[in-house]
Amino acid sequence: MVSRSITKVLAFLTVFYFPNLIWLQLRNNSLYGFIPSHIGNLSNLNFLDLSYNNFSVNIPLEIGLLKRLSTISLGYNSISCSFPREILNLTKLDYLDLVQNNIFGSIPSDIGSNINYLYLWSNNLFGSIPNEIGMLKSLFDLHLSNNNLTGAIPDSIGNLTNLENLVLHFNGLSGSIPTSMGNLNKLSILKFIRPCNVPQTLNNLNRLRILDLSDNHLSGSLPENVCLGGLLTHIAASNNNLTGLIPSSLRNCTSLYRVRLQGNHLTGNISEAFGIYPNFNFISLSNSSIFGELSPNWGECHNLTSLQISNNNISGTIPFKLGHATQLQELDLSSDHLNGEIPKELGKLTMKSRLFLRGNQFSGKIPGPIPDDLGNCVKLLNLNLSKNNHEESIPSSISYIKALESLDLSQNSLIEGIPQQFGKL
Repeated sequence: MVSRSITKVLAFLTVFYFPNLIWLQLRNNSLYGFIPSHIGNLSNLNFLDLSYNNFSVNIPLEIGLLKRLSTISLGYNSISCSFPREILNLTKLDYLDLVQNNIFGSIPSDIGSNINYLYLWSNNLFGSIPNEIGMLKSLFDLHLSNNNLTGAIPDSIGNLTNLENLVLHFNGLSGSIPTSMGNLNKLSILKFIRPCNVPQTLNNLNRLRILDLSDNHLSGSLPENVCLGGLLTHIAASNNNLTGLIPSSLRNCTSLYRVRLQGNHLTGNISEAFGIYPNFNFISLSNSSIFGELSPNWGECHNLTSLQISNNNISGTIPFKLGHATQLQELDLSSDHLNGEIPKELGKLTMKSRLFLRGNQFSGKIPGPIPDDLGNCVKLLNLNLSKNNHEESIPSSISYIKALESLDLSQNSLIEGIPQQFGKL
């Protein structure tokens, strides 16, 4: 059945009187009201998709009569009810999607053994993740994020050896990450919040593409072999209490796209920890204990849009080759120990909107003439060169940066007056 834009109470649809119907696809319409009880008449139904509508109230008991159902997709509605136990009677159910509703109560311990895809995120589920979850041996995807789940991640989750995607973040989970998670060597996406340590058994997960451990109270170190499989694109572990070195496997991980490790106590020599990444788009290492000098290799990351390494122990000069990263929009090297002059090549970064270099030891003139250098950065909104050792006068050519919204040159050794041209800003 082809779905088209329909605004109608589903109870009046005669479709539920076709006993031979095996496929019902009504997603992404404007259907509203309740799902009628006579859905139970569709005894041959194998596939049911009513997602992206405006259904409310509960899921009818009669859905448990559809013994041949393998797919149920009711996500993105306004259904409000406890977890529908009638679904547990469906022994052929392979795919269950109830996301973005108001499903409340606990996850049943007898949820079924044949489900391959279980999507329950963005509901109001509470209680713990049942230990029996480990019996779903054929499970590929498990998404339980954005609920009110509490307690520890059960050790039995390590039995789900076919699992490829595990997403548990934005709950109230506590305790440790079970070491058994190292058994999930097919895992591609791993996201969770709240557990308190990082077991080194995560080194076994060599098929990871996405690892997100951000905003926990995690301690210990990141798994050294996190990119040993060469597939990792996203790693996020920001705002934790992680210590130790940046994993050495990241240096040759050419698949990397985004790195967010800010707000930890990670250390390591930045020129040795990172390499050249053809697809690299974003990196934030701010508020850590990273040292060393900036490598010219950052200029070879031609898709890089944001480079944030503020509040570390970075020393030396800004390499002029950084001007080759022409897609760079944000450069934040504030509160490090950089010195020398700011290279005029930064003027080639015409996409740049934010430049923060405050709290270093830069000296000499602010690079210029700005119309040929920084003045080319027509999208620059924020320019902060405060708390350095800049001397001589404020260059009047800053007035060419018409988009500028915030300019901070305080606590330098600048002389003379404010250029009249500043009235053009």
